[in-house]
Amino acid sequence: MRRHPLRVDLVGHSQGGLHALAVARARPERVAHVVLLGAPVLGVAPLGAASVVAHGRGVRTALDLILGAAARGQVVGSGQLPDLGAGGALAEGVRYLLVASRGDRMIRPADLARAPLPPGLQVTWVQTHEPRARVTHAGLPASPVVQRLVLAELATEPEDR
Repeated sequence: MRRHPLRVDLVGHSQGGLHALAVARARPERVAHVVLLGAPVLGVAPLGAASVVAHGRGVRTALDLILGAAARGQVVGSGQLPDLGAGGALAEGVRYLLVASRGDRMIRPADLARAPLPPGLQVTWVQTHEPRARVTHAGLPASPVVQRLVLAELATEPEDR
């Protein structure tokens, strides 16, 4: 395989993973790997089914002042999340890995496990590799298990273009 000299590997935690997906979609010829650490690819629902109220006029303004519009953009129903249905957001020739933890209260692992994700997005659970690991959303980047998974993924060759 001939590797393009300017291809990069992107590793994004939480909202940073959404940015990594956007870069890969915009410039797939420049990206080899996208590794997502607890990225809310399906959005977050801090209020459960009532989370849609975050986008109502008065609530939206208040949340934007407190957390910023970028935080509200991660809430289900924002219209700003990647469309992962039917492979919509994944570029060909890029390897995608989502590292998730059953201890993550932010991205709701149960929802992720049931969701129809695009075929190119591999999902691996920290607890599959280390059953006793207690890794929270914030703890994903510092976890030795996660670091090993990231390094192993980055050592693989992306698809040939």
